[in-house]
Amino acid sequence: MIAIQNALITLTLPQGMGDANDLSRRVISKTISNINPREMKFVDFQIASLPTTFGVQEVQVKIQPQPGPTRVVTGQIVVASQPYLQIQQNANLVTAPWQFTNSNWASILGSGPDPMQPDVDYQAFAWDPVSQDYTIQTSPQRGLGNWLISTRDIGFKQLAGNPQTPQDLATGAPLIELAGGWNLIANPYNYPIPLGQIVGVPGSDNANTYNYQELIDRGTISGSLAYWDPGTQSYKFIGNPSDLMQPNTGYWIDVLDPQGVVFSYPPVFLPFIPAGSGGITKPSKIKDLPPTKQIQPLWLSNLVVSMGRTVDRKTEFGMVAKGVAARKGLVYEPPMAPIKNAITAAFKVDDKRRGASLLARQVTQEQDAQAYNLMVNSNKDGLVSIQWPQISNVPSKYDVILKDMVSGARVNMRTAEMYSFEGKAHVMRELKVIVRIHVDSMLKDVSANKTGSGYTDPVAVGYNLAIPAQATVNIYQGDTLVKTITDRASEDAGRQQSLWDLKNSSGTRMPAGAYKATVVVSDGDRTETKSVVFYIN
Repeated sequence: MIAIQNALITLTLPQGMGDANDLSRRVISKTISNINPREMKFVDFQIASLPTTFGVQEVQVKIQPQPGPTRVVTGQIVVASQPYLQIQQNANLVTAPWQFTNSNWASILGSGPDPMQPDVDYQAFAWDPVSQDYTIQTSPQRGLGNWLISTRDIGFKQLAGNPQTPQDLATGAPLIELAGGWNLIANPYNYPIPLGQIVGVPGSDNANTYNYQELIDRGTISGSLAYWDPGTQSYKFIGNPSDLMQPNTGYWIDVLDPQGVVFSYPPVFLPFIPAGSGGITKPSKIKDLPPTKQIQPLWLSNLVVSMGRTVDRKTEFGMVAKGVAARKGLVYEPPMAPIKNAITAAFKVDDKRRGASLLARQVTQEQDAQAYNLMVNSNKDGLVSIQWPQISNVPSKYDVILKDMVSGARVNMRTAEMYSFEGKAHVMRELKVIVRIHVDSMLKDVSANKTGSGYTDPVAVGYNLAIPAQATVNIYQGDTLVKTITDRASEDAGRQQSLWDLKNSSGTRMPAGAYKATVVVSDGDRTETKSVVFYIN
């Protein structure tokens, strides 16, 4: 046991936080002059944050005793948001998790620096989960997301209307009733909460309560929430129980239970900012949640679809090892933002539960060939560009083709970087991303031989398929079609055979002579034909 002299304690704060007396000072040091053996001493740091800083913030403490080794400890403090909203030009998916004396948007946004006038500087939209459409919104609602479409880049806007921290932190926010289909929800508090702390009661099983992950596993809700990045004007996604639902942010959630679900948010036992003060009462660590086993695709690639400044970056396709993983790996495409230049790109599938559905991510079980049905829609006319920056993620054994089902254009995505077309407002453009095992030839070893020496013994037309394909087999005499003996049959890879009974399509026995068997195969994108001449006696 020895005494420690002049222990230097250095606190390093993140951007947006600093010394309470000088916010520009993010690195603060203090010294403990003397620590006797078996004695414990500490120092206090008075820190503050900018009113626009919130969420989980990383801090570092460096301890340099004399004598002794230097230690560095990294931790987290949670900073609640204050009554500011970041409003950028164009679309913003937000919420206002405060209690207002005057709660209409005209009052909340119409005072203070950069006052905003409705229908001049902005429009506010809510989502009606019953009609599954947008409606004009006059006042925000806690626990529900909404769109602010701004004509100006405001930055952080201080909110008026006498906003106060909610008084139900210790008891929990009011229940949120969600209808079947898409809903816009939001964190009802001004501090982040993990998704895993949300619980719900399904409408089809209202006697039981389930946590967030259980609601996903039983098919009550989809496995992801979508939020809007105003900087890129595109959606991003969260979905793990440990992911944080941030304050001030609206989220799309897809309720798969047609009878809906009721959400309950966790109470706040340690509020981080007292009502009206803006100061941090104490640091606290968000409760750790057990890790969730994630779906690991064998490979996953993406498309970036854009029209001008508006971009849909989350259009992913890939393959997994098992069909169960494929179902769990789907991500549904949220509704299009209510802006004039909005664009959306998604893969269309037939869902047993929901019928025709659009996916931001479609993963399928590994197979030799797969076609992903891409649908692109926009709110205005204009040039649409599709790029594939992660095409190298697709294993080299596959060909990857983009096919425009309207123009018929085909693009080898291995050699080209993009494809463009003139989009029409509110007209869905259909394309396909075709992923197939690379083969130089689909069709091999075409043959035609009589199966016996008898007068009625048929002729066997054999052919070898390198990959699964549709096959048509025709018999010709000269240039005249005698009979189609196989018509667009779906065949597996490998050796296949079709029998000709020596009769024409009318059932009449054909005479001796030379004939030709023609095999036509197609994998839905390319077609290959081979023929062989044979004789019958």
